[in-house]
Amino acid sequence: MSATKLGSQDMLEYDAQYGVLICRKCQYAIQKSAVESHLLRHKIYWEERQKLMSSISQHNVFEPHEVPLPASDSSPIDGLPVLIGFRCSVDGCGSLFASSKRMNHRQKERHAGIPPCSAREVKLQTFFRGTKIKYFEVTEAIHTEMSGIEMQASILGEIETLEEQDLVQQQLLKPSLTDYKTETVSYFYCFNTQTSLTIPCTESHYWQREVVPLALANRWLMCGSLGLSAYHLAVTNNQAMFGGDHTENSSQLFSVFSTRFNEAKICALRKEGSEVEKKAYIAGKQIEYVIS
Repeated sequence: MSATKLGSQDMLEYDAQYGVLICRKCQYAIQKSAVESHLLRHKIYWEERQKLMSSISQHNVFEPHEVPLPASDSSPIDGLPVLIGFRCSVDGCGSLFASSKRMNHRQKERHAGIPPCSAREVKLQTFFRGTKIKYFEVTEAIHTEMSGIEMQASILGEIETLEEQDLVQQQLLKPSLTDYKTETVSYFYCFNTQTSLTIPCTESHYWQREVVPLALANRWLMCGSLGLSAYHLAVTNNQAMFGGDHTENSSQLFSVFSTRFNEAKICALRKEGSEVEKKAYIAGKQIEYVIS
């Protein structure tokens, strides 16, 4: 069933199969009650906003609890980012997690006595953000080149997901670095569009295509990536770019990265360590080499 694009720039997309209205810029579904404020946030003003609201009213937009989840063998939903995650392999469970830390914590609570890392790597998506996050498994990743604006919107959505899952050590970061709509997302945007292009690598787009999804699932690797971006801006005398003290920020971010990297190393090198943990460790080793 094809999706219906709405608006002069096709910013919104209504998927009749699941009854969701997806913002293609932000890459997540908008709740019915939040549509008008969401449009205003994108600077879509009265006349065009009213036209869009009229078009949207002709479609049946479900509330989050009404949205059916795709089957696990479904292809990815267009317009939503694909994350690397885990499915619990304990009989009768099958819970989905976007981070190994959260998975391990839940398994200890629910499945006492089972071997650690009883899970398999999967690709995940979610229609909604915040308190309405509910992951579902898909069968393959979408490999598309994104423009700078699309990349920033995607990253913002994913960092908001990480905030909901408590994947950032807020006590180790100053308040400005936990304001995900300013410095943090700007650093990640800069990482993808500038910093990653300056890091030597034999594989084309390795940092954007491989490291970014891993960083979104591992807080320590995200802090390392953000730290590289902040340090890059500092040494290139771009203190005015995005605002903030990039030297101080990079130091704080690298502190979090270094603290957690040793723990990640132990997890990755143990016999039952997952493939994702090993890939994240390899990426972390490269960041460690760059900052050493």
